[in-house]
Amino acid sequence: MISAVHEALPQIKTMYLCDIDVAKAEGIAKEYGDSLGVEIIPTSDSKAAALKSQLIVGETTAPKPFMDTSWLTPGCGLVSMHSNEVMEDVFLKADGIVADYWTQLKKEGKLDESQIMDLSELVLGTKKLRTSDDQFVAAASMGLGALDIMIAYQLYLNATEMGIGTKVNLWDKPLWE
Repeated sequence: MISAVHEALPQIKTMYLCDIDVAKAEGIAKEYGDSLGVEIIPTSDSKAAALKSQLIVGETTAPKPFMDTSWLTPGCGLVSMHSNEVMEDVFLKADGIVADYWTQLKKEGKLDESQIMDLSELVLGTKKLRTSDDQFVAAASMGLGALDIMIAYQLYLNATEMGIGTKVNLWDKPLWE
């Protein structure tokens, strides 16, 4: 995730890396910080880091929502990649919302499709999400499985490089041969 954020926003000079296991965050910070030329500050205090940040990217396996509107500052942006990390009021407060699969954000009738921009509209530049610098905007990217595919591919490459794993044929004759 650190590399992806840096690639998309190379102007970022400081990142906070939050993990319950600070030693793990320190190891990742050391691995990526120097190579990317970014100061990565490891911490276990996610809320304090969020309050110092203009962009919050959540990538958790939280069993229940924990991030509420008290984590937000004027003009910040939030990218949520897991359905259980952000409390409902966060999306309801957003000045702009973009999602890859809007039905996951319906919030029991409190939001409808007209309030949520489709990710493709933002990517193609046909619509703008933010109209002023002080708006809080939120993105939900949890519906297409693209992250799962990316991670699975990286795991495959790692296993191939290490010479481990078992090759399994998923079918006898692929349709594209």
